[in-house]
Amino acid sequence: MFRKYMLTAKSKAIFCLFIFLSFQGLAQTNLYFVTFTDKSASDYSLNAPEEFLSPKAIARRKAQGIQIQEEDLPVNKNYLDSLNKLGITIKGSSRWLNGVIAETSQEVSEEISKKQFVKSVEYLQPAEEVSNPLRLSSVSSSVHQQSSSSSIDYGPSLTQNAMIGVPAIHAAGYSGAGKLIAVLDNGFLNANTLTFFNHLFQGEKIIGTYDFVSGEENVYDDGNHGVNVLSVLAGFEEGKIVGPAYNASFLLLRTENDFSETILEEYNWLLAAEYADSAGADIISSSLGYNTFDFPAQDHTYADMDGKSTVVTKAAETAFAKGMIVVNSAGNEGNKSWKYVSAPADGPSVLTIGAVNSTKNYASFSSVGPSADGRIKPDLTAMGAGVYAGNPDNSFSTTNGTSFSCPLVAGLVACLWQARPDLSNKEITDALKKTASKAENPDFQYGFGIPNFEKAIAFSSADTVIAGLFPNPVSIPGEVKLIIENDLVSNDVQAELFDLTGKKIFAKTLSKAEKINQITFPGDIQRGVYILVLNSISANQVIRIILQ
Repeated sequence: MFRKYMLTAKSKAIFCLFIFLSFQGLAQTNLYFVTFTDKSASDYSLNAPEEFLSPKAIARRKAQGIQIQEEDLPVNKNYLDSLNKLGITIKGSSRWLNGVIAETSQEVSEEISKKQFVKSVEYLQPAEEVSNPLRLSSVSSSVHQQSSSSSIDYGPSLTQNAMIGVPAIHAAGYSGAGKLIAVLDNGFLNANTLTFFNHLFQGEKIIGTYDFVSGEENVYDDGNHGVNVLSVLAGFEEGKIVGPAYNASFLLLRTENDFSETILEEYNWLLAAEYADSAGADIISSSLGYNTFDFPAQDHTYADMDGKSTVVTKAAETAFAKGMIVVNSAGNEGNKSWKYVSAPADGPSVLTIGAVNSTKNYASFSSVGPSADGRIKPDLTAMGAGVYAGNPDNSFSTTNGTSFSCPLVAGLVACLWQARPDLSNKEITDALKKTASKAENPDFQYGFGIPNFEKAIAFSSADTVIAGLFPNPVSIPGEVKLIIENDLVSNDVQAELFDLTGKKIFAKTLSKAEKINQITFPGDIQRGVYILVLNSISANQVIRIILQ
């Protein structure tokens, strides 16, 4: 697997064997997934979704014309009561798969399978000693917004951000505000004490947390990897690290156990995705993937990477169907025997992210496509080699992996969706793919290529142009003329010019009353590429200008 390197292969095998024998010797119970036949006689109604979905989850569906369906209903309480009477411990329940993770003995599991309301019972793994019944933490419905800075010092994180146009995004005033991102990982060790996350905690941007491995709300005592990922996505400490979506809000969800690799983690991912759905998340960022496990009988084959076979891919596809965007790393198997993307990166609706280096060349470790049914994978690529990230000890370092190209694009998604909140999840992902660097000739290494914010927002905002600009390129000293589209603008337009680091060069107010406005560039401005951001109450526009 591409995200677990805390134990060597040999020591991990010995550890897992020790754990397995310990469970056997102590006659420990096992974990099973029990699937029910139906949701008849439910205590909940599709006519009262507020009883099982948050207002934000309902609003997300309504905005995209998504109907609330039977699979959204919680599992039948009568079925749960029946299992509880058998002395079974319920570890978690799934609305989407209509079942529960149950802890019990093999003998009782066989008794369960005979129940009329039980469709199937699937063995997962020996039960762990440290695990509590699932209690979802309360989720705040408030989203704190922080003003974006017009000039930001990205420090060593500039390269990874500039490659996908993040400085231009921030210059345009988009940093993920109002978007809720669920980050699924192996924990977020010390995240609540790290200086590059101060803005998240002081700004009350951590909306909810849950550890699906240990069954508790604390996610801050496990997981270096989650800290690395979150720092790339949303860290903010000027001169050191800045993430694309530093102004978004977050659900921090632990689904991974670093000391084992079993099919249970796919079910953890499923439960976390449902949590994210219920809380009203817009985006799931997951630097995780599954192909082989500690118990070989659970291993997937390449044929399973068909977008519909694995539990985790089914969960990801359902999440998309509920209006979320799932951004998932492609995997680090490109130069290994497996080679291909892992689940859920094989999902047709999943935005699968591969890796390139700082010169935009394919990183050899990045998993490739196609999916088993022949589709283009990955979908997009971003910098995944030499990515600057924060660590749990408050230090910084460079790291490699599609685990880090993924959060960069997840942040880009949040910013683009903030800019175009009227678009559906499919329209957002389509805009990114259709305007990426290899959109005309996608392949199985780069997918559709490196995304570009300016092109994506122009593609998705073709009907909200504020002004036309000419000439472009422009010689300096010289001037450009902006022809205001008066019928699309309800007020004067604020024009701001930024360089590619996000530094503001100057600003000017363009009069709506004047059809033609002009901007004069003095000779002391350096030649190069600049970003002109136009903002009005009714519309916005980003224009790339070349000064020569």
